[in-house]
Amino acid sequence: MVILRLDDNDDSAAERPPGAGDVYRLALNVPFSPADAFTFTTNGAFVSNDEARTSFEENKPYVVPNPYRGRSDFELERFAANEFERQVQFRRIPAGATIRIYTVRGHLVQTLQHDGFLEGSVAWNLRSKDNLEIAPGLYIFHVDAGELGEHVGKFAVIK
Repeated sequence: MVILRLDDNDDSAAERPPGAGDVYRLALNVPFSPADAFTFTTNGAFVSNDEARTSFEENKPYVVPNPYRGRSDFELERFAANEFERQVQFRRIPAGATIRIYTVRGHLVQTLQHDGFLEGSVAWNLRSKDNLEIAPGLYIFHVDAGELGEHVGKFAVIK
């Protein structure tokens, strides 16, 4: 397989990343006929605010496992010499969102940030902002997604 860039005639074209308007020729060692033609078009990744807002309103964030019962299946590391690290995961979290975790009495336990580009999950090691293990009980989480909106949910920890 040979790939030739047709937009530049100099050797520096192979050393820079592709840009808008670049044209490539792909020569394959496959018996295609001369009449076959292939066109490839790419677009840069982007997030539509309207679609993200609709998705956030329809698919609310949630916690797994809920309730947390001493451990979860995704914590175990195969052949780990140490004890596993406890964690829950906040899922369907929009990019750039902030998650605040509170006790039922309103005390802030931890603040987490989702720094990814797309909607995803954020893991929490069940430790407070002071790096202490949290107590069993009911917790409230608040997802602040900026322009997309807010969501409040709850989860339980049982030891």
